[in-house]
Parts: sequence; structure tokens; C-alpha cells
Amino acid sequence: MDLDRKGGLKMIWSSNAQIASHVGDGSWSLEVRIPLADANQEEIDALNGVAGRKPSETYPWYFNVCRQRMRPDHEEYSAFSPPGKSGFHHPMKFAKLYVK
Repeated sequence: MDLDRKGGLKMIWSSNAQIASHVGDGSWSLEVRIPLADANQEEIDALNGVAGRKPSETYPWYFNVCRQRMRPDHEEYSAFSPPGKSGFHHPMKFAKLYVK
């Protein structure tokens, strides 16, 4: 789900990320390219693009990658940074991302 959390869950927003996935024998992988605009992007087009600076140790981005699989007899949930029973939308449980 590609959404903005500022002021709630805004699903109309788009990061314009490019995503590629691969399913292997017993595993899967995901690549994501997130185009970064400058801090004025929110004023230029608030519904498209990531405004701000490159993530750093001082100013990390918070993220999570989750999977939900629904079957008639059971449900499967997995996450890079497991949120516990609070559901996928619990930012305080997200992992930190920064570039060295």
C-alpha cells in the first residue's frame, strides 16, 4: 500500500515508486526505487512524490513491508518489522531506513 500518513491514511497519494518482485523456491524478494523530490514537492504537488531529504541516521525514514494472504480456511501475515497484534498500521513499530 502506497500511502501518506500525514493527517491520516491518505491512499490517494503516490510515491511514484518503481517496484519489482521475484518469487523463488521457498523465498521471494522485492526491489523498490523511490524517487526523491526536494522539500518543496509537497507545495508543488502534494499528491505525488516524496518530499524531503535523503534518509540519514539523524533523519531516518520509517517503513515496513508486509504481506497478507487470505485463504478460505486461514490467513497468513508476515512483515519485515512485525507490528504484533496492533495491525500493519502502527508506525512506532516500523523499521528505520537510512543511507550511509
